[in-house]
Amino acid sequence: MAAGLRDRLARHRIAESALRWLARPLVRMAAVVGLAAVFLALIALHDQELRRERNAHAYLLTNNNWAVGQLAYELERFLGSLDRFMLGEPDTDRAAVSTRFELLWSRIPVLLHGDQTQEVRKVEGAEGLLNDLMLTLRSLDPEVAALRRGDRDRYMKIYKALVAWRPAVQELTREVYYGEHFRQLAEETRAGYRRAELYQWAILAVVFVLTAFLGAEVLLSSRRARNEVSARLAAEAANLAKSNFLATVSHELRTPLNAIMGFSEIQERQIFGPLPERYHGYARDIHTSAAHLLGVLDAILDMARIDSRRIVLDEERFDPSGALLTAIRMIEADSERNGIAMTVDVQATGVSLFGDQRMFRQILLNLLSNAVKFTPRGGRIEVSLARDGRGLVLQVRDTGIGIPAEAVSRVTEAFFQADQTHARRHQGTGLGLSLVKGFAELHEGSVAIESEVGRGTAVSVRFPEARVLGGASAAA
Repeated sequence: MAAGLRDRLARHRIAESALRWLARPLVRMAAVVGLAAVFLALIALHDQELRRERNAHAYLLTNNNWAVGQLAYELERFLGSLDRFMLGEPDTDRAAVSTRFELLWSRIPVLLHGDQTQEVRKVEGAEGLLNDLMLTLRSLDPEVAALRRGDRDRYMKIYKALVAWRPAVQELTREVYYGEHFRQLAEETRAGYRRAELYQWAILAVVFVLTAFLGAEVLLSSRRARNEVSARLAAEAANLAKSNFLATVSHELRTPLNAIMGFSEIQERQIFGPLPERYHGYARDIHTSAAHLLGVLDAILDMARIDSRRIVLDEERFDPSGALLTAIRMIEADSERNGIAMTVDVQATGVSLFGDQRMFRQILLNLLSNAVKFTPRGGRIEVSLARDGRGLVLQVRDTGIGIPAEAVSRVTEAFFQADQTHARRHQGTGLGLSLVKGFAELHEGSVAIESEVGRGTAVSVRFPEARVLGGASAAA
């Protein structure tokens, strides 16, 4: 009893080891690859066997039989046309007789030299018969060409010469259809089909094993996929909750900020009476700080709406050049105060853009604010609006500090800042380019950034051609 228990425990341990071994991904992959290789090899053998036997079957029943049958058929057709010609039938003239003779002649080279009729030539005496028939036809060629109606002597010469070949041609036809050589070939074909059937059963067995193995793998994969989907849904829910939280907090903070801005503006303008100069400066600083904080909250609110897909475009047809000049006037004072030259080049005149005008203006304000913020005194900002064959392109180019190459692909991520040192010296949350990208993509557009440290940055926002109305495309 103890020995039996030890044996069961040993078998159980072996089974567990085998299962652990099969649970390894590389082992499973190797097993699948091995089964697939066996499957493909069996398919190749099966296909090779069928191809060989089908070719033999084609030799037997198609090419050889057809070629010999055509020779006998054309012989009878020529003799018939020869009789009709001599009887004066209106549908058979000399040209028709010559054509039938050429067709009869053309069948012999196919049987003598064709790759698909080599089985006929294996029949004993077949090649000699065909060569002799060819000589006969060659000798009759001048007679056929000179034949006229009423020329009975020439007719009888041609007729007797070909009728003499009729038994030999019929015998060759019977041998091709029913002779020993072709019966043996047919038996080989049937044996090949039986081998192909065995390969087919082997393929089915491999398919069964492979299906069972892959079925188990699919079950494991589906379980892993369900876990991944659950994790992704949880992450998306957490991200949505974060976006909703930011949107709610930003919205709730706007009300007191508006009150702070209103009261500080009243104090700054001294509407209810004069204030000491010191308090007047404090009121101005409060108003400026509150306005900056309100801008940050607006940016966070827009970013949260984009993330949660709750933002809605207020689409209309508007003049992009007019919106561009309005944004330039809003930022021009800051650029002049920082000693930065700004140039505007509007090439896309006479066109309208179908989209959200506020977002278009916000895109431009964000780009101009970044350009002014990171361009040193004496620098230059170039703003252009042009239309090419693919849409409307808004570009802001500056001669600022530039962006490191490794950070260019990340500057459109929310809250990412390329240079922490400059981020500490300048105001900003790292949402400007994120919003630019989000607003552009809401318009089916795209953003491209080119930058070099110490040389400057160029940001191009492309709106698709479908949203550009009026004017002529540059590609036209």
